Amino acid sequence: MPVRMIKVAVFYVFLFECLLLEGQSPYTEYQLKAAYIEKFTHFIQWPNLPAGGENPRFRITILGEDPFGRYIDELFRTVAVKAVPVEIRRIRKIEELDSTHILFICRSEKDRLKRILERVRHRPILTIGDTPGYAEAGVILNLFKKDNYIRFEANLTAIADSGLEVNSRLLKLAKIVGTVEK
Repeated sequence: MPVRMIKVAVFYVFLFECLLLEGQSPYTEYQLKAAYIEKFTHFIQWPNLPAGGENPRFRITILGEDPFGRYIDELFRTVAVKAVPVEIRRIRKIEELDSTHILFICRSEKDRLKRILERVRHRPILTIGDTPGYAEAGVILNLFKKDNYIRFEANLTAIADSGLEVNSRLLKLAKIVGTVEK
């Protein structure tokens, strides 16, 4: 069985388990959201992944008041993304945002969202949030709760603008926001 098919099967099993367990889950909402972020990495291709060199790192940056606590660190301590070890960074200032692969924009940044998105525009950075209106504003993937389940929406315009390649299987699971102009 090809590796790609195995990854897709694992993702669907993971989502199915999350859906079954959410109502009775011992996991917190942000533990599940961290797991979603990890699973998203299997369906995204970054053109700027570090290769070789001294201490290459896949960077995940959390901007604002971190809702994950130490759980996201624990999760990614044992997981590599595309065979590259993960570094979790927490920042408060937009000016501290340098090279990153994933930018999680916390609810606390709602008032500064436009400035944040301008800063990362046209860059291969997967922006993720979990706040109503974030996808419509230009965040690539936005997690939300519906009927006690975690779902996500994807902004096609933001994806096209970023230069990231997002697997269509992931998009089939998303609520689609925005359109790609031809």
